[in-house]
Amino acid sequence: MSIFTATQYDAIQQWINENGTDENQGLINPDALMKWVDENTKKKKVKAAKKEEDPNRVKKPVPASWMYRSEKRDEIIQEHFDGEKVKGSLIAKKAQELWNELSDEEKRPYEEKRQVLWDEYQKYKESNPTTKVEKKKKEEDPTKVKKPVPASWMYRSEKRDEIIKEHFDGEKVKSNLIAKKAQELWNELSDEEKRPYEEKRQELWDEYKKYKESTAASKDE
Repeated sequence: MSIFTATQYDAIQQWINENGTDENQGLINPDALMKWVDENTKKKKVKAAKKEEDPNRVKKPVPASWMYRSEKRDEIIQEHFDGEKVKGSLIAKKAQELWNELSDEEKRPYEEKRQVLWDEYQKYKESNPTTKVEKKKKEEDPTKVKKPVPASWMYRSEKRDEIIKEHFDGEKVKSNLIAKKAQELWNELSDEEKRPYEEKRQELWDEYKKYKESTAASKDE
């Protein structure tokens, strides 16, 4: 199978016919051919044009503690890291510790500055409202029959509140913990106790299969 498209193949053949031979020996010059192929058959990446940024844009101001960190950065490195080069995360952590130790009076200049910038930002946002383009949701077939979940999942859904109350003292817990406990309880059920859920699942599965067969037939028509 050729690695070139039909158009590329025709272009290569045309190049060979026109100037792909060595004048002295009448043979194809491989170096010249490969150079031409390299320059003319590779897909060129087209860079997406950058969206022009509003020169008057007002950026959302950072928190007052970040302003403090930016202003005191060199001082923090010198006093707490012996002037050595350190990770930004370590500087940020130390700056936050120092910020938390400041009094309200010491924090006030940064908070006031931040408030001024925030007011400017709010004014800019009000005068330049952004219009979000809502994505159209794909219309779903109202007659669609979804693939049924396993019988054990049906049991879990039905017994969910009961499981939380009896095994987790009614407290809010993660879904994976409820699922794990429900599976344990399901495994302990007898075949007779499982049968209602399995029969219900089989009914839903038959409906699902009929739906899939009917939609497949309509596509073939």
